[in-house]
Amino acid sequence: QELGVCQGIIQSHGGGIRFRNHSGMAQFDVDLPLASGAEESTLSTEASKSACPLTIMLVDADPGGQRQLVGLLSMRGHRVVPVPLEEAADLAQRLHFDAVLWAIRASGSRWSEFQERIRNHTSAFVLLSDGYDPELARSLEENGGFLLGRPIKESELDNILRKIEARVPTR
Repeated sequence: QELGVCQGIIQSHGGGIRFRNHSGMAQFDVDLPLASGAEESTLSTEASKSACPLTIMLVDADPGGQRQLVGLLSMRGHRVVPVPLEEAADLAQRLHFDAVLWAIRASGSRWSEFQERIRNHTSAFVLLSDGYDPELARSLEENGGFLLGRPIKESELDNILRKIEARVPTR
């Protein structure tokens, strides 16, 4: 499972990781892209928006939605770890994440059970929903969480990230 976390971090930065068995020893090859010229200045400008980089667990079964969020959060200098639903609760209790972003789907209310289980293990819980429901948003905020509607508005995402950064203890 830890290898999955490493893979998520590497992929969120546009890279890849490969495993090889070489003479009975495990060997991992990691490829990460280099930023150069204009790209580098854009990246450093975007990353400077974040007061402190957050480590964020992303639970979203939709590959398109997942790619969008990984891109938006990585641009802001945050580390994003996409995690399958089945592994999320265990991983959230064993590793430290500053926030968890959970994409709601029509089937089931597992997100509320998950939020309750990880309450003491993370600074913030953000529910991603297809649309914005003021009542749900109010309920989440009463429990220290946030609601982010899709399509994602970057200004709303930035507002939530600032609030999460304010909660995270200085490292």
